[in-house]
Amino acid sequence: MDIGNSIKYHRKIKGMTQQELADKSSISRSYLADVERNRYNPSIETLQKIAEALGVSVEDLFKSKLVAEKPLKKWDEEYDSKKFSEEVKLLENKKITDVKEAMEIILTQPGLMLNGEMLSDESKIALANAIQMGLAYAEQMQKKEKEKNKK
Repeated sequence: MDIGNSIKYHRKIKGMTQQELADKSSISRSYLADVERNRYNPSIETLQKIAEALGVSVEDLFKSKLVAEKPLKKWDEEYDSKKFSEEVKLLENKKITDVKEAMEIILTQPGLMLNGEMLSDESKIALANAIQMGLAYAEQMQKKEKEKNKK
């Protein structure tokens, strides 16, 4: 995670606005906004002020995003573990041999991850579109093979 997103992440976890963090850090809100958008790289002194205002170390600002307690509680409330384990058991007992069915199951999962990170809704849509295009191509190839074998 880049430094700007890390600062924004920690600021949001603390429930602070850009203005509040800027005031506590003795920097302007517009400069903080530019830092969060990665338009500027802040100096070590500025990073120290921001980290202090956020109640974290400068080192924490350079670490990858950690799962926060609040999002975990929200996750637990949204996705009941009993319901999830029941779905897993159903899937374990059922052999999925149809690619379309497998795609539906994958894309309806609440926590779809890629490279260790949760996919956004936009990324899920892009993945679904790519899979559908691949399926359409595979179906065309399969149809051609059938026609070829009939002759």
